[in-house]
Amino acid sequence: SLLTSVANTGKAPYKAVLTHGFVLDAKGFKMSKSLGNVVDPLKVIEGGNNKKTEPAYGADVLRLWVANSDYSSDILIGDNIIKQTFDSYRKLRNTARYMIGTLSDFDPETNAVAYEDLPSLDKYMLGRLSQTLTSVKDSMDNFQFQR
Repeated sequence: SLLTSVANTGKAPYKAVLTHGFVLDAKGFKMSKSLGNVVDPLKVIEGGNNKKTEPAYGADVLRLWVANSDYSSDILIGDNIIKQTFDSYRKLRNTARYMIGTLSDFDPETNAVAYEDLPSLDKYMLGRLSQTLTSVKDSMDNFQFQR
């Protein structure tokens, strides 16, 4: 599609290209059907025939694994790596659920506090949040998803 687009429009059909290394098994070997070390994304999402040995982790866990992978070199995947990613996902999800639950009765019209009236610790934390959000945006803009 690159050659066709350049021939027809004089420019590439995309703004940027992101390349990555090979996806290898957990031991660092190239995946091969003949070796039986291929990780099927559908099995990660939906689980295998035996749900005890091959549980369903869902698409969000697979997405989180991709987002946490350093694509600048070869990427490893295996059962233990997916389980670790699932544990991270579960912690993130439960933390978010707790935080949303504690804010369920918060009304900004009646409960909001002016910035000038906030305690110094709250002001400090808002500053750190601003720095973190800026860092995340910069990382995303530069394709540094694993940061």
